[in-house]
This record gives sequence, structure tokens and C-alpha cells, in this order.
Amino acid sequence: MRLQRLTVRGFRNLADATLAVPHAGAVLLGANGQGKTSLLEAIAYPVLFRSFRTVLDAELVRFGDGGFHVELGFLKGDGAHEVATTFRALGRKKQLQVDGAPTARLVDAAGAWLAVVFAPDDVRLASGPATGRRLFLDRTLALSDPGYLAALARYRAALAQRNAALRQGRPDLAAAFNAPLAEAGAIVVARRTTWVAGAVEPFAAALVALGEHGGASTLAYHGHPELADPGAWPERLAQAAARDLARRMTTVGPHRDDLELRLGGRAARLRLHRAAAQRGDRAQAARAGDHRAGHGALPRPAARRRLRGARPGPAGPAVAAALRRPAGAGLRLGATRGRTARGPGAPGVAGGGRRGVRGALSRPGTGGGRSMGIKYDRGPVRPTPLGEVIAGYLKRAGLAKRIGQAGVIEAWAELVGPQIAKVTAAESVTPDGILRVRVATAAWASELSLMSPQILARLNTGRTGRIKQIRWLAGGVER
Repeated sequence: MRLQRLTVRGFRNLADATLAVPHAGAVLLGANGQGKTSLLEAIAYPVLFRSFRTVLDAELVRFGDGGFHVELGFLKGDGAHEVATTFRALGRKKQLQVDGAPTARLVDAAGAWLAVVFAPDDVRLASGPATGRRLFLDRTLALSDPGYLAALARYRAALAQRNAALRQGRPDLAAAFNAPLAEAGAIVVARRTTWVAGAVEPFAAALVALGEHGGASTLAYHGHPELADPGAWPERLAQAAARDLARRMTTVGPHRDDLELRLGGRAARLRLHRAAAQRGDRAQAARAGDHRAGHGALPRPAARRRLRGARPGPAGPAVAAALRRPAGAGLRLGATRGRTARGPGAPGVAGGGRRGVRGALSRPGTGGGRSMGIKYDRGPVRPTPLGEVIAGYLKRAGLAKRIGQAGVIEAWAELVGPQIAKVTAAESVTPDGILRVRVATAAWASELSLMSPQILARLNTGRTGRIKQIRWLAGGVER
């Protein structure tokens, strides 16, 4: 299958054009925001008639236009073919054509043209949540098996109706959708498990070819394979009925399953998270080193504390840990009435705990009847820096997270660099971690949306309040 011609109108930031693709292929070179990714997006759109960057067709319409048109001419084994789609923003209507003939159903047109997109955020397939891996399974099977796409559409429709009934607290109404849910869900589970079983060996071979020799690498489907039989659904749904009603959602079915990728015997998700954590630790250590080099060591807070009335515990290491103190510091032991004895320690001390000791520090022969107080004497008390006092208050008040998130707006230019800062302006951040950023043009917004994973990683390194998502809003920034 080889692309010969591409026609675009009103699509993203691309100018209306008809492009002939050379037989030998093509390489796109250009600065950021010039439409390279948009061109690839237009080529990939007719695969499933949806973008690989957004589920909203309205976001693909060029600013000021009323819709878009994408048309591809390509060579297949049996000759030349054509696929086209027209989307109108008014009414959100989409028209499909295959070889010049209108097609009413998407399932009949999907897969007529095939293309694979490689994007920087593909690593999230392994490191991200199960939602992305389920979407990968659904798209892969929808292209190779038209029956799967039809079954998936029926399953999602039944699931939406059942969940709506559960949200209303109507288990009787929800049960009316059990049969269509089971019928379509069984097909989804059966096709998924069959595909995964057949992909295990090719997956392992591909990893070896890429240089992954760290041990066994495989795929596994995490779910309930027995649900490939429609007859197994009634019992599972009955068992989950109370839980479904309490959570107001269906908790049984392939919409909650996962595809696990294992590298060297470990889940790829865990390996990638560990590598990311190590990178973050190194960056934080480097910043700490810079701070010490430029400003000196931070003063320690006042170390005076009093330990009273702790529970008895085992002697030995627990006591050593609980009573750890600086060399040469005095340890004062005394009854709660105020009498104290100064010295480096006391014979017969036993017990431990973070709050102190009890019983073993009582008067001999009393059986632990009188509690004793422990107080470290570390010399003169030094004042606590104002910054630490404020930080402690913000943490106790639950404001540290929001302050950390707001810090992104102030440090935006420094975090993203001068090129991006020149065409963007961080506007606000919500309590749930959604950052709104104004962008000079729609072309830049499209380009930056692809860079979101890298920018998020940079924003969240060493930060208390994490940014979970960036919304790029075109317009409102002067270049």
C-alpha cells in the first residue's frame, strides 16, 4: 500500500493544496509550527477517520473555516484506490467515501487505507494507564477485523445505557442491558485474548531485534478470559450487582481489562517509572548541589524536643534508634514531677518508640508506676529560618500543593525555554492540576500538544504540586 496523492482543505494550519507523493517517499523538514505534524495527521486521519491527537473533529478545522476535507489516492495490491472524508462543523456531520462511492457506516470504510504513526508520546503505551493500552487493542483489532469494531460499538452503547441506569439508582433498569452487554462483550474479550496469544512470539522477537536481551519479554492479557463465553456473564454480573450499584458504574467487562507488557520479567510500566524517578532524583540532587555551592548549608531547625509516656518496647536497636542523639550531648532523665539527672545515659534503660519510653525508666521496684521524661540537651537553641516556618505552615494548611502548582506560571519562561516562551503565556492552573496556556497561533498549539509529555516532565521535576495536563489555547498572545 503506497500513498500517491493527498488533498487537504480547511485542515489544521495547512494551506489548501493537492500534493503528489514521490514513489521513493518524502522527508519533511521545517521549523516548529509549520505544519509537519498536521500533514502527517491528515495522512493518518482516513485510517479510522479520527485524529491520533484528539477525539474531537472540530479541533481539526482551520481557524475561521466551517469544516475540512481530506482525500487520499493510493496504490493497493489490486490497483489504485481513493478514500475521502468531509466534516462540517455545523451539525458535526461527517461524510465518507471509498472509491468515489458514499459510505454510510464508518465500519465499512475503516481500514481501506492503512498507515502507522510514530509519535514521541508512544512511550505512554507502556508507561501510562490501562486506558491507552485498551485503546491500542481496540484500534489494532478494528483495522484487522470489521466484526470487532461492530461488536465494540454495541458493547459501548449497552455499557453507557447500563451505567446511566446505575447512576439513577435503578438496578432493575440496568439489568435490562445485561444481555446485549454480555453478547457484545464476549466477542470483544474473545478477539482480544486471541490476538494477544498470537502476538506474544512476534513481540518477543521484535524486542530482541531492538537489542532488549534482559530476559523473558512477553505480553499478557489481564482480565477475565472466561467472559469470552456469553454464558459466564450472568453469574459475574450478579456477583458484582451490589458493588455496581454502590459505585454507580459497571465494574465487570473488558472496559476494565489491561494489556501488560513485560520486559525481562518485570512490567514495562514499572521499569519506565523507575527510570523516570531516577532521572528526577539526579536532577534534584544536582539542584541541591548548586544550592549548597552558592548559598551554603541550610540551618537546621531547633532540635530540642521532649519525649513522654511512650509504650514499652523491646530493648536494643529500637532503643538506640529512638534515643539517637549527637555525640557529647547530654541526656536528662527525670520523673514527671520535675526532678532530673544529667548524664550520658542510664543503666537498665529498655524499651523504645518514637514518642519515648515508659516502664523501663520508672523507679526500681515500682513496676513502671511512674513515667519519666526525656529531654535532649543540644546546647543553645538556634532560630528557625522564616522560610521553613512559612513552608511548614503552608503544608499544615494544605496550601503547599497549590503554591507549587502556581509556581509554574511564574517560572514558565525559565522552564520551557525562550523559543516556546516567546509564543506562549501560562494563564492559570486548576486545583486538579490542569494548566491553561495561551498560544500565539493554532499551528503552534498543534505543535506544542505533541510536546506535552516532555514539557510536563520538565514542569513536574522536583515540584510539590504536580501539573497533570496542559490545555493549549490558540490566540491571546502577541508574537
